[in-house]
Amino acid sequence: TLGGNSVFIFYRKKFTPAPSWNLFSSPVVPPPPFLMLKAWFGVVQMPLFMAISGYLYYYSIEKHASLIEIIESKSLRLLAPLFLVGFLYSIPIKAAIGVPHHNIQNLSDLLDIFCFFLQGIKVIAHLWFLPTLMAIMLLGRFVLTDEKDMLRDIVLFLTAFTLSLFAWSNRNCFPYSYQINAYLVSFILGFLVSKYKLDKARHLWPAAAVILLVIALYIYPNRYGKLLMPLPLIYLLLKYTPFWNNGILNKISSNSFGLYLFHSPLVYFAFKNFPNINPWIMLFFNFFVCGSIAWGLTELCRKTCIGRIIIGEYKFKKKK
Repeated sequence: TLGGNSVFIFYRKKFTPAPSWNLFSSPVVPPPPFLMLKAWFGVVQMPLFMAISGYLYYYSIEKHASLIEIIESKSLRLLAPLFLVGFLYSIPIKAAIGVPHHNIQNLSDLLDIFCFFLQGIKVIAHLWFLPTLMAIMLLGRFVLTDEKDMLRDIVLFLTAFTLSLFAWSNRNCFPYSYQINAYLVSFILGFLVSKYKLDKARHLWPAAAVILLVIALYIYPNRYGKLLMPLPLIYLLLKYTPFWNNGILNKISSNSFGLYLFHSPLVYFAFKNFPNINPWIMLFFNFFVCGSIAWGLTELCRKTCIGRIIIGEYKFKKKK
């Protein structure tokens, strides 16, 4: 449920073009509350998604004993939606709307887009999360274990945090190198919170998280403050957020992946055709209209085999 709500909230920050995006120009100045929400969600949104993935990954270690099983399972869950949604839905929509770097006039343009897609630049848009998560999960198969060794896990966490400090300078080493280096620490943090949650409550860790959060707030918006701030927030959210068993929230949670896949390309339509409308109308259109379309597409996909592959819900039947 937390993950589903986070996905839905994340894309609502796109209700009006931010001044620094430079995709579509508009004289409309977003209201300060909108910009404030965008700034705060921008700090924690993607680290939180990765941390939730790491939190749940702890439970999959026993299910997927071998590397081959992980590759088979996660390819269906992540890579199939990546290519199907990317080339059959996201890129065609943005090409039709006229989003930069999506102009397709000939085979050469199509090949360029395909190369950009594989490299994780220009046309990958919101889908970069999928190959990044796939790579981090494969890496996790070698460095993460369900055995509780506090010293080893602290060293592992600090190593991942150090990598995040140099993520930007190493962004061109290989495709998705920036994303992997930047978000590995969040994934590991979520994994460790899940791993040690059954232990008796220890007041030291929550206290340390609060102290780190205060330090991060003090030095923010310094680059190190931006890197540090999500970590104590993630720990406190995963540790103390109640898990409500609510029908509506559970439904949002079950459709959250489809909302993530289908919603983002739709908001470009409003930005392209109605860039100067009232921000509140833009919010309503992106939240309710585009959200409802994405919801409907998710439910429709669930009714067919190919549709379940598109939304990552198809599973091969294992031979007995």
